[in-house]
Amino acid sequence: MPRFECLNEECSEYQKEVFFVKINYRFDKTKGELVASEDLKCKECGVELTLKKKEGYPQLMKFNSLSEGEKRKVIHNRAQTHFDKVGKEQKLHIKKNVLKRQIENGNH
Repeated sequence: MPRFECLNEECSEYQKEVFFVKINYRFDKTKGELVASEDLKCKECGVELTLKKKEGYPQLMKFNSLSEGEKRKVIHNRAQTHFDKVGKEQKLHIKKNVLKRQIENGNH
C-alpha cells in the first residue's frame, strides 16, 4: 500500500501519512509522463504529496497482461524471494533432523 506525506511545514497535515489502497498509473501522451489515477495533492494545502517509503517495485501493468515468459519470471522471482525468507530455514531444519536420525540408527 503506497504511503505519502505532505512536506509543507506550514500545513496542519505536515508529515502525516496518507494511504492509497491502489494507485494506477497511465501514460499521458500530452504531458509525456505517467499520471496517477488518484489526486496526489494534500487536501489541506494543495502541495504535491511525496512518496514516504518505497517498497517493492511500482506496478505499471497487471499480471494478466504479461506474456507467458514474463509471468513465469514474476512467479519464479516471488517463489525465490519467499524461499529466501522462509524455505531455507525449514530446509536446514529438516536436513538436520534427517542426519540426526541417521546417526542415531547407525546409518551414515
